[in-house]
Amino acid sequence: MFGTRRLLVSRSLSRQLVRAYSDAAAAPPAPPQLLLALRQDLKTAMKAKDREKLNVVKAILAEISNAGMAQPPRPVKNDMDILKILQSMEKKHNVAIDSFKSAERQDLVDKEQLQLDIVKEYSGRVEVMAPEKIAEIVEEVVAKLKTKEGFVMNVGAIIRDTQARITELGGQASGADVSVAAKNAVEADKASKKA
Repeated sequence: MFGTRRLLVSRSLSRQLVRAYSDAAAAPPAPPQLLLALRQDLKTAMKAKDREKLNVVKAILAEISNAGMAQPPRPVKNDMDILKILQSMEKKHNVAIDSFKSAERQDLVDKEQLQLDIVKEYSGRVEVMAPEKIAEIVEEVVAKLKTKEGFVMNVGAIIRDTQARITELGGQASGADVSVAAKNAVEADKASKKA
């Protein structure tokens, strides 16, 4: 009799624990703020019948969706992931503008420019550190790395430690800006050794 009661208690406790763990695991992370803004702007553009903005927002959302289905999947987790997609789209629009200019198709240049402006509007919403601040952090990281015995200037190590330091500070930085600052630091170190 006592064994049965104990078994029933342990089963009900295990069910509660399973529910608690499954509820915590089932709760998806909150979507990035920029993604929410894009979805809201999609509805607004539909209601306003703003075709150009609607087409651009749909294209951005499609790129975000495609990133999650790519091989290997790269789902969007934060605004920085969306910024990378937007920067890629900006490059494509700039290439298209250049090719249309060389073909003397001003109508298509104007259309691409309008779309580029809308994409830049969204990329401007992501707060990133200024390149000058990133350069300061890179200098700090390089100084710390030089104190380690046997350290050789390595762009990859500088980038990794700089991004970790930026995260510690609670900031966000474009990977391209961090990469440029790290390469500049390595070049400056090489130049100082030659002099």
